[in-house]
Amino acid sequence: MPRPLEFLLASIALAVLSPVIAIALVVSAVALRADPVFRQQRLGHGDVPFTIFKIRTLPTTVSTSLDKYHLRGVSMPRVCRMMRKYHIDEMLQLVNVVNGSMSLVGPRPEMPHLVEYMCDEQRRARRQLRPGMTGPWQVSVDAKGLMYEHPQYDIDYVDRQGTLLDFRIIVSTVAVVTKARPPLSHAECRRLMGDTDPIGPATIDGHVERVDA
Repeated sequence: MPRPLEFLLASIALAVLSPVIAIALVVSAVALRADPVFRQQRLGHGDVPFTIFKIRTLPTTVSTSLDKYHLRGVSMPRVCRMMRKYHIDEMLQLVNVVNGSMSLVGPRPEMPHLVEYMCDEQRRARRQLRPGMTGPWQVSVDAKGLMYEHPQYDIDYVDRQGTLLDFRIIVSTVAVVTKARPPLSHAECRRLMGDTDPIGPATIDGHVERVDA
């Protein structure tokens, strides 16, 4: 079950955004001629699989297991590309927050076959919490890549989690999604996470070479 405050906030957000979501669902159905609700299995709290909900932006002929690198060359209607750019397709995940399978803030839920590439420390950290709609990785410059390439975001978030940090991440998310500011640099992410140690925070800058599935 979701936490009471989180349930309330997600329910309010879902009610406020319902007109936008409804329009996006209709646009998706018309543009792609398919069920506008996209469902996919992701790993959640304790590595338990759950169904994540999104507004469909990709043709049904596109494999649902492709990562974002492979999706860069995929053709899609311009309106669907716009929904992805402004993360409108992810608004439907508020349903996941209301039903308790996700949190507003937490490690980003990932497809099982990509979780296999994560280091042991990252996987252990992620098992401890419900996945979130947003988090430090999502507002960072590294969000253009894949999560297993920068494991420290998940590790540091689990170590430093708290209401104040979650609030700061939500504020940063709104600013980044609305293009009011660019994604956070590594230094800004360290400040967001409350890092003061000059040695430990540098690990956010580390890069793990990508392995193609």
